[in-house]
Amino acid sequence: MENALEAAVRYHNRSYNSYLGCSPLFKLTKTSPVLPADEELKLHCPFYETEKSQIMQNLYRQRTKFYFNSRKKALPPEMNIDDYILVRHQKVGKEWKLSGPHRVTRVTKMDGHPKYVEYESDDKTPRTAHISNIQPYLHRHPRRDKALQVGKLTCIKFCVKNEIKCADAFRMLTVAYGKATLDRSNVFR
Repeated sequence: MENALEAAVRYHNRSYNSYLGCSPLFKLTKTSPVLPADEELKLHCPFYETEKSQIMQNLYRQRTKFYFNSRKKALPPEMNIDDYILVRHQKVGKEWKLSGPHRVTRVTKMDGHPKYVEYESDDKTPRTAHISNIQPYLHRHPRRDKALQVGKLTCIKFCVKNEIKCADAFRMLTVAYGKATLDRSNVFR
């Protein structure tokens, strides 16, 4: 058993690591590893290794982190009683058919996160939906939204007249308005 473990460790230390761009043994000793099987079979293959630069290692780390985070599910939205929701029922073509807004009457939580939501349907009967089939409904206030829009445009005009870069203007708008910020392409226009 110990021989198998030693062989596995030896193999691991001599095999290529995509983060390093070389084998761990090469990183440590700066010499290409010779495997025991190469010696037994009398193979003399030139094997050249070079390690990745620090910049390439950081790019690899960022790319790996991005792929991991893109597959990771986001936490479900926080739901409270008397919130309003839209409920997905069936898929029509590529789009989901939504109903609502419905008022939430009860929230069932598991491990501190909402799992099921009970709501009043249009005919006042209680219904239950899984959290994956709902989305929060945000009330729209046309007068307030119009005032926010005018405020954002005034800020953009101010930044243009003072020759502030678009990226800096977008950053400032994001700090000031948060999620209600205009999307990036509209700010740059």
